[in-house]
Amino acid sequence: MVLGSVVEGMTYPKYMYYSGKAYGFGYLPKALIIEPEAWNDESSEWLAKLYGLTYERTLSPKGANEDKAWQDYLERIEGYLRAGSAVQTSRGWMGAREEKNGRIIAFKGTRVFWWEGMSKRVKPDMHYFAIVGLDKEAGEAIMNDPIFGWFGMPRETPAKLTFLRRAVRKVIPQHRYITIAFKRGANPAMSKERIEGLTRKRLRARVAGDDSVYDTKEMWAKFFNRPAKRGFTHGVKAIRAFRADLAPNMFGRLLAAKQKRTKIRPIDVVSWLNLNIYHQAWMTMVSAEYLEKEGRLNEWEWSYKLALLFHELNIASTKLRAIFKAEPHLDKALAKSKAVLGQMDQALARIEKHMISYLH
Repeated sequence: MVLGSVVEGMTYPKYMYYSGKAYGFGYLPKALIIEPEAWNDESSEWLAKLYGLTYERTLSPKGANEDKAWQDYLERIEGYLRAGSAVQTSRGWMGAREEKNGRIIAFKGTRVFWWEGMSKRVKPDMHYFAIVGLDKEAGEAIMNDPIFGWFGMPRETPAKLTFLRRAVRKVIPQHRYITIAFKRGANPAMSKERIEGLTRKRLRARVAGDDSVYDTKEMWAKFFNRPAKRGFTHGVKAIRAFRADLAPNMFGRLLAAKQKRTKIRPIDVVSWLNLNIYHQAWMTMVSAEYLEKEGRLNEWEWSYKLALLFHELNIASTKLRAIFKAEPHLDKALAKSKAVLGQMDQALARIEKHMISYLH
């Protein structure tokens, strides 16, 4: 939505293809953490370069006065809108509530499985959306968010600024009052042929696991507000690392260690794995939609098959989540999960083989 406001004809499926989201994969070895969606600095800077734009991500300074931070936030949004760019920002997540026992319940009309098994401590606590209009005199902003459709609301919805401020305030400090936008630069967009040629090279690099075409560990340190001790492994190398950690004995040791060190329950870890696998399958399918629309059937077939393989992995990881949700005792859950872990490994082996085929 944000890039599409300044690049004519940029649809979400087209963005997914040119950003390379579908062709990449990230995993943190010995941590059972799949690389989630974030600020996407590397992809956004890449796309800005292709189309002669500048990419800007701005956060309020640490310890900034709340009233001043809010006013600066509105002024940034207003400036970007006047320059022709929608603005990506973040607010507290409204998709679920917690019962007293910590169990997550989705609001009416939402997709319950996003929070299956998650406790209040680890559930999604923020959500990115776009602001496409602002009327300070009327005290109202226009929000654009495809998830609104799941609540029975239009994608573009007016919101009182008083509500928006409360929603933004719920976000953890390092994401509060964030604005992400593009500006038209002095350079023209590259030719379609050059964009395509550069994109093909970049997609191969993402599949191969070249860290230079992924977000840096320094960006992730800022995103999580933690020291940059180690970074995600990427591409085919990430698939192999994930497979190694899914070996039943290793998987059990990692879950036990995380529970002892951080008090995070095994079901919380498994639920996040499942959620991020689902996201990967969905992004890959959307990318395939763009290639199909463009009539690029050979590439579409490769991308579509990759999406199906990720959906196969998602089915297995959903079974794994169900086992750990029903059985809180770690050893008992592990005993019941060996067959499913084997299914996940088989799916990942097919994904690895399919990704390698792209490099040859």
